[in-house]
Amino acid sequence: MDSVSGPDRLRRAGVLLISLGILLGLWFVSDGARLIVGLVEGRWFPEAARYLAIHRSLEPDVRTAAFYVEHGQPVLFRLASALIALGALLSMAATRLDRAVRAFFAEETDPRNLAIARITVFGAMFWWWFNNDLTKFAALPTELLVAPPGLGWAAPLFPRDPTVVHALSAGFAIASITAMIGFHSRMSAWAAVVLGLLALGIPQFYGKIDHYHHFLWFGILLAASPSGDAWSVDALRRRRSGDHPLARDVAYAYPIRTIMLLIGCIYFFAGFWKVVIGGPAWAGETMRTILHAQWMRIDQVPIFRVDEWGVWTTIGGIAVIAFELLFILFVLSPRARPWAAVAGIVFHLLVLITTGINFWTLLVCYAVFVDVGKAPRASTGDRSALSSAPPLLAVRRWSFALVLTAALAGFTLVDSWPVAVYPTFAGMAEPHAWTVTMEGRTGEGRIVSMRPWRSTALRARYGNSRVGGLVSQVAWTQDPERRSRKAVALAAIAIGHEPALAGVHELQIYRELVAVDPSRWEAPPIRREYLGTWRSAGG
Repeated sequence: MDSVSGPDRLRRAGVLLISLGILLGLWFVSDGARLIVGLVEGRWFPEAARYLAIHRSLEPDVRTAAFYVEHGQPVLFRLASALIALGALLSMAATRLDRAVRAFFAEETDPRNLAIARITVFGAMFWWWFNNDLTKFAALPTELLVAPPGLGWAAPLFPRDPTVVHALSAGFAIASITAMIGFHSRMSAWAAVVLGLLALGIPQFYGKIDHYHHFLWFGILLAASPSGDAWSVDALRRRRSGDHPLARDVAYAYPIRTIMLLIGCIYFFAGFWKVVIGGPAWAGETMRTILHAQWMRIDQVPIFRVDEWGVWTTIGGIAVIAFELLFILFVLSPRARPWAAVAGIVFHLLVLITTGINFWTLLVCYAVFVDVGKAPRASTGDRSALSSAPPLLAVRRWSFALVLTAALAGFTLVDSWPVAVYPTFAGMAEPHAWTVTMEGRTGEGRIVSMRPWRSTALRARYGNSRVGGLVSQVAWTQDPERRSRKAVALAAIAIGHEPALAGVHELQIYRELVAVDPSRWEAPPIRREYLGTWRSAGG
């Protein structure tokens, strides 16, 4: 009976998706225009309305409610169609898919492979800590403090005392090291996850979500599994006490397989939303404009201008979508899995070269695809080799919860901490963007003008991503009074770190609408709005 329960569950899930797609399609036909107008006016989903307000501010005379109805209805119908297609695929391939998933999770592996995952994930956590001074983030002005969506209640609890932040930072570093070397492995892993929830979360309260939440997801799986049974201090101690050598077992493979599946979910929803939101145009002009916007964020144009490759740019965009959608299926096949890993590594390296986006936190986790050992299987009569392993049921429950969380976050586009969909880069092509410019005069009368996103000093201290987030939250804030306070707070940071502003006692801050095309970065702004003035204490 159990052999048919899996396919039946998949078919029911497929029917549910088909039904949902049909219902949504009928709703969109009958009431889609009113739904879109409600989103624009903020009567539905305030977070979506906030982003639409930013989008409208780029061309307020053009982007009326009618504009969004015209451009939004095809997106709604593509969403309904995608759900129907996905449901049909699940229903038709239920038996084969169930067989592949069962075989996937029934695989056994060497305990050393799980040890590699433990060393990599917690080692990467420590490396992130080593390269990020948490006290510098917590010391940023309160005016720039923006809680991730759904975490507004946590803003008053945000740690700002240097002593508290330093203690939290040190505890996280120590737990990451002890988990990495496998000293009291499970306790250390849980400590690293709990402390990491707070420590890794500190930068997330400053206007931008950085996507390394998978460290915590993978850390939970490693904490719930026997990840310290090999290549660890714990293993060395057990060996000295005379324990038997460990054998291949599903208990070591299950968390690794779940990590692979979670990586597949990350890619799948990025591709899914490119198809739904971007549609057929995404692989062409939309991708080119997204590349331009990204180059502007890092103030650097790559050597390989893929935006100028003509039809090959479109082919590359189609290949990106195909890779993201199909990766999760290739992972399920033992034969295709190594090729999926190679494709993923190549994909991330090409992304780094062409966009400057460094997803190293995810790329290092490809260590789960390594298979270093061929240890013998444990015999059914001698399970002493697995005496340290916790019940597999606990790992299965965590696996189910995390995969379900990733799927729900992916379908609903949740972008918070530590639950988030990875960046989809699926939005509409935006040839213009809001940025911030500061102008002042030194004591010698020299006029100084600078854009924080182009400041080498600021980017060296806080990173490209964080500087971009700080600038964006100033430029995107809709309330003029709050926007002015944030602008002055950002100016205070710039004055403290940008050498070009040395000797300036007063700064005028402006919001400017500029073109993202690299050929027009130096052109005068399309629009300019005064935000506020920063003055030194003695000015």
